[in-house]
Amino acid sequence: MRARRTEHEVLSRIGVGELGPAQRAIMRRLLSEVEDWDYLFAVAIYHGLVPLVHKHVQLTAADLVPASFLSRLKQFSIANAQNVLHLLSKQLKLSRVFKDNNMPVAIFKGPVLSQMAYGDMSLRQAGDIDVLISRSHFHRAKTLLESLGYRMTPSLTGAQLASHLGSHCEIQFVRDDWFTVVDLHWALAPKSFTFKVDSDELLSRLQTVEIGGVEVETLATEDLIVYLSMHGAKHLWRAVEWISSLGELIRSEEMISWDTVVERAEQAHATR
Repeated sequence: MRARRTEHEVLSRIGVGELGPAQRAIMRRLLSEVEDWDYLFAVAIYHGLVPLVHKHVQLTAADLVPASFLSRLKQFSIANAQNVLHLLSKQLKLSRVFKDNNMPVAIFKGPVLSQMAYGDMSLRQAGDIDVLISRSHFHRAKTLLESLGYRMTPSLTGAQLASHLGSHCEIQFVRDDWFTVVDLHWALAPKSFTFKVDSDELLSRLQTVEIGGVEVETLATEDLIVYLSMHGAKHLWRAVEWISSLGELIRSEEMISWDTVVERAEQAHATR
């Protein structure tokens, strides 16, 4: 059996959250044994861990890693933080427009989850803007997004859109030459998937999270735990950061009702 690569061990330990003194000592030893820094960087990108790698390397072993590797981490993390700020500004504008039009909306994953899990909105790699609405509000939401310069992609005929709404759970809206992508959800899983949650129920029990000095509404923590568990399982947990952010969300929240988590998982057919 092939021995586990040191680079993989580094990433798995970084993915478990804050490192105590003993863990930092282990991290220093592991980093001193890394043989392929290009490979470590590439796999960190794949698993969504570059900002966390940068944070922990700076704290524990900046003197042990090549200057070129540390520079790459820093450049990526700065660019990621800038992208996160860009997405946050778009999120807040979108949320405000929807709220002004009396449309309940939840912003989830992305910088909001990063703030909840890590206490820092820039520690998840920037991606899309995930927005949950009621299915009954889709056409109004589409009009509002178009008024903000977004276009639905792919462009569908009326019949195609009706079929998509009935079978799927989201569709993309893009602007800025694909630099800003909104994943507009009216459900959290396709109709064919066993995960069954009523979006209107989710939207009736949102919580408020402060991010960037502004309050946004997102899924209740218990609902978020169930969703993140389902999402990771659906995609075979192919990114270590998905495990890390779920673990850190649980670690950071003091008032989780586990009876509620289990009850909602049962209702969603997602106890496994």
